[in-house]
Amino acid sequence: MDWAGTVVDFGSFAPTQIFVEAFAEFGVAVSLEEARGPMGMGKWDHIRTLCNQPQIADRYHAAFGRLPTDEDVTALYERFMPLQIEKIALHSALIPGALDTINTLRDNGLKIGSCSGYPAVVMEKVVELARKNGYVADHVVATDEVPNGRPHPAQALANVIALGISDVAACVKVDDTWPGILEGRSAGMWTVALTCS
Repeated sequence: MDWAGTVVDFGSFAPTQIFVEAFAEFGVAVSLEEARGPMGMGKWDHIRTLCNQPQIADRYHAAFGRLPTDEDVTALYERFMPLQIEKIALHSALIPGALDTINTLRDNGLKIGSCSGYPAVVMEKVVELARKNGYVADHVVATDEVPNGRPHPAQALANVIALGISDVAACVKVDDTWPGILEGRSAGMWTVALTCS
């Protein structure tokens, strides 16, 4: 099960608003709608994908006289991460109904494995904040704890292994992003897409 936009942070404002702020600090305007586009990916990959969008690449070129390189993406990421860590608590509320749904699943004997496009340093805070609100996943996999994050299946499969599940086809991946749904499908799981976060 995904975190931001699925269990916590309705609308995924924690990452999207911070992307807008990080790009702005480099003098490049990115709208909230643009920042949402690649949601579900690891955050470095998310920034790279944003920089590859023609309209954002053009704005970057106007500001710096060149297209963004991987080194530029890393610089943006290094500015993004402290902002993300600093502000994650502002967008950590459980989505109404999520905890009740999770408790019903658990009451029926299901295990809750979770994964996120956040790196481990951010997930530590997200997990701590969720715990204070009554939600504890049975296992958590951050995007930087596997070789390839979403849409690759590594995070979903890491949950399967950690939780001792013997049949991947009996698992359900729940997510509010296209990369998250592809992750589940690539892992051979059923998928449930949330469309209103």
